[in-house]
Amino acid sequence: MKVITALIASLAVGLAKTAYAEDLQQRLSKMPPATQASDKSSLELEYCIGVGLADLALPMSIRGERKVLIFAGAEGWAIDSVAYLVAINDEGTRRTVGIQSNKSWDDRIRALVASCL
Repeated sequence: MKVITALIASLAVGLAKTAYAEDLQQRLSKMPPATQASDKSSLELEYCIGVGLADLALPMSIRGERKVLIFAGAEGWAIDSVAYLVAINDEGTRRTVGIQSNKSWDDRIRALVASCL
C-alpha cells in the first residue's frame, strides 16, 4: 500500500512539474525584448529584484549561461500560471532586463525593477 501511495504521489509531482515547465516555456516564448539596462552584476540585480518581488509572490530563479530568470506562479509550488517573469541577460559590460507579468502587477514590477537598476 505504501508503495502504491508513493508511486501515485511521484506521478502527481511529475505531472505538476511538466505542466509548470510547459507554462514557463510558453511564457518565455512570448517574452518581449528587454527594455531596460544596468551596469550592475547579474547577482546584484537578481538579489534586489527577487527580494522586492517577494512581496507579491515567492520568487524562484533559474540560472543559465549569462542568463537569470526570476519568476513566480500564481498558485504556489503547483503553478497553474506564471504570475511574473523577469529575464536578466548578461551582455558583457551591461545587463539587459525584460519583464512580463499579469496586467494587474505591471506597474509595480516595472517600478521595482527600475529601482534596482
